[in-house]
Amino acid sequence: MNSLNTYLLILENCNSKQVWTFTLQNLSTNNLYYEFDFIMPSDAPSGEYNYYLVWNTYDNLEINFNGDILESIITLPNGQSLKLADTLPETGIIKYIKDDNNEILEYEEKTQFEIYER
Repeated sequence: MNSLNTYLLILENCNSKQVWTFTLQNLSTNNLYYEFDFIMPSDAPSGEYNYYLVWNTYDNLEINFNGDILESIITLPNGQSLKLADTLPETGIIKYIKDDNNEILEYEEKTQFEIYER
């Protein structure tokens, strides 16, 4: 079982529809925003991404992605299945731009996400 600060982040490229998933720890000590430390995959292109953020205390979730991400089926370790939409994920759009300067690239004001490229 993951800690109570564990989240599942799903990123879907708006153009290519390619999907990446991350299991992340919320590092924020402020309950007004999340803070995650993660590296975008090297094959992730610059562009806009739909994000879906779900609180997750389970290890080894299995996700069967469908054409509509919210209709994707999550299977829990105990065999129970549910739609991603049923988890009421936080959603939005972020912009990711590859940059060789290792600086903060984009800041999404509503959710306080900072996106980095290393």
